[in-house]
Amino acid sequence: GIGLCQERRAQLFPSLEAESDDLLNSSLKAISIHTADDVHNVGPDFLTGWGLFNAVSAVELIELDAQHGRGTHIKELELSVGETHSWTVYLDGSEFKATIAWSDLPGDFTEYVDDETPMLVNNLDLWVENEAGTQFFEPWVLDPDLSLERESVRNTPATTGYDDINNVEQVEISNPAPGYYKIFVSHAGGTSGGQT
Repeated sequence: GIGLCQERRAQLFPSLEAESDDLLNSSLKAISIHTADDVHNVGPDFLTGWGLFNAVSAVELIELDAQHGRGTHIKELELSVGETHSWTVYLDGSEFKATIAWSDLPGDFTEYVDDETPMLVNNLDLWVENEAGTQFFEPWVLDPDLSLERESVRNTPATTGYDDINNVEQVEISNPAPGYYKIFVSHAGGTSGGQT
């Protein structure tokens, strides 16, 4: 399925150089998660992750990015610690999602399985605000307390909030009021900072 995305992108942008202009692995991961079919609980969950990969939807996102101008829907950014990028989008009232993923450096070694200690070397944050700044939309989060492997925790639906343990974040707005919104991506640091 990822191969189909890359093949279609090469067809739509024939002048791109194969090595220097290929999408990053993290971008392909974000596309896969962004276009997955949600199953089980709304949002991510411990049983089905981000859902089922949908190759058709992933290729359609590649085509949408070509239709509206390369980089409109699929952005690759470089952020230094403390830096924030933002851009404005118009939402027409239909469901909206924004997804980021990045390849992080290895964190500090731990001998514990499912250690809850944040170990991101590059902790990026994603959030969306309405134009007036009166509504703030945070990414999905899951309860990281798996120390007792309690089934009740594993089956709890995702909520939204601050995420400092994952290298994928997704904001979903089910029924946004039509209008302009601002998407923010920030590098909040991490265990030893860095750049991604």
